[in-house]
Amino acid sequence: MFVTKKKYNKLEQEVERLNKLLNMPQEERVEYYKNNLSITYETSTDALKAWAQIITSAFIEMGAPNYIEMTLGSGVDKYVCTVRKYFGKTPDQCRKEAEAKLQEAEARLEVVLANVLPKIL
Repeated sequence: MFVTKKKYNKLEQEVERLNKLLNMPQEERVEYYKNNLSITYETSTDALKAWAQIITSAFIEMGAPNYIEMTLGSGVDKYVCTVRKYFGKTPDQCRKEAEAKLQEAEARLEVVLANVLPKIL
């Protein structure tokens, strides 16, 4: 497999960043997660608990009743992370419901206009 010098340097920087994270004390690592919203592979249950607390806080702070979306990364390497409540609806389900309500409202409006306009004109 061929890797360009630029890609190699980028990979090397990422390895260095991850090594620094792995060598951080647990408290600093949790602060890093909070400040950067960066998710790395982690086996520590403490890290998972911290992540869950961050997500729960985000739901409360944003007033999100159902789901939240976060943009992770920067530049070209951006990702959207969507977290929904267990019994909540996905963004797609919410959109489909809104579209159905719109179609229903449009149909009612057509009926009203069909019955009212001829009487006015």
